[in-house]
Amino acid sequence: MSTAPEDLTAIDARDVDRWIGKPVGGPQLKEAVTAGDIRAWAQAMHNPNPLHYDDEFAARSIFRGLVAPQSFTVACEQQHGVIAAHAGKIPGSHILWGGSEWFFHGPRIYPGDRIRCERVPYDYKIAQTGFAGPTMFQRGDTLFYNQHDELIARCRTTAVRYLLENARRLKKAGDAAPEPSEPDWTPEQFEAVQEEKHAYHRSFRERAPRKAEDVHVSVKLVRGVLGPHSIASFAMEWRSYLWSRGWGGNTAERSHADDDAGFSLGSGDSYRRRGALDPEQTDIIFYGQARGHLDPKYARMIGMPRAYGFGASMSSWVLDYVANWAGPNGLIVRSKYDARGPALTGDVTYLDGTVTDVKPGERSATVVAVLDVKMTSYPAGKTLGKATAEVEFDGNRNPLKK
Repeated sequence: MSTAPEDLTAIDARDVDRWIGKPVGGPQLKEAVTAGDIRAWAQAMHNPNPLHYDDEFAARSIFRGLVAPQSFTVACEQQHGVIAAHAGKIPGSHILWGGSEWFFHGPRIYPGDRIRCERVPYDYKIAQTGFAGPTMFQRGDTLFYNQHDELIARCRTTAVRYLLENARRLKKAGDAAPEPSEPDWTPEQFEAVQEEKHAYHRSFRERAPRKAEDVHVSVKLVRGVLGPHSIASFAMEWRSYLWSRGWGGNTAERSHADDDAGFSLGSGDSYRRRGALDPEQTDIIFYGQARGHLDPKYARMIGMPRAYGFGASMSSWVLDYVANWAGPNGLIVRSKYDARGPALTGDVTYLDGTVTDVKPGERSATVVAVLDVKMTSYPAGKTLGKATAEVEFDGNRNPLKK
């Protein structure tokens, strides 16, 4: 028996409406960025680019020292950009990360920088989806500034908000397809994946810095490889976000729009009251809406077959992949990643990129390379996401030099 759309509960967006276009506040990092923070992020994102962890290598570069990857920007914000994208209460809802669009303005992040954020809900639309019926696609902007009030980047995050009961009813009414099991890698298969990884790593470790004249249309990037993923690797990613690395690292300012978003798997005052005694109670990976990432039981409760990765990390994989191809002479000025599905434990993630256009930049003597990137899972072969990115190369001077 199928479930008709009229049998599903509509999303009440009235509380969301009152926040669109209004700053919502929220916590800020208390301390400056450290070299250890940057190294931990590079490790957690599985990104062995020595610019981000090797002092001697970085000192010989144009940066004259350790520099954060552009993807590190998202690690400096509470809930990696989602606060602005889930403003307003929708009772009985759950949230998934749907994608992000980045606009980078030039300044890089170095050890000692202090990062602050401004958050503004942007818009939303409600559409019918096969997995949850009425589903809200809500967008919000997070702006990142350094201690000099320089705008580092703006990130427009998309949150996918739906009613858990609708999703359960649709799943119950649909075909009872068997849940895919976690791949069982043989030693030989595992070693083959490691060799693919090493080929990718050599592609950006063993070449001279790329220049504007080296960029051509139709060039295919060396395939990026991550995984096999595990609960341990996803947990390492979670703990590399600065706000989740230790208790008391953020200011106590609460988001005006996040008092209670209505999440089925935990939010609201009861969690904050318990958190006053035990801060672990406020960690959403243990007690809140993110617990399905690391707990297969809760993953199945929201329709995932097993533990799954973080959307913001997957967007960061794209940024790292493009930045490693570009090298230190390139600056990603825009990147848009649309999520199609999660990375699951046991799977390998592949990234395949192509230069689709080369055009003059907005500033004189600059060239912008446009790239398409596709992310797929293995062995399932599913498309996890698609991205476009624009990388600026400067022919006369390097705007990235510290």
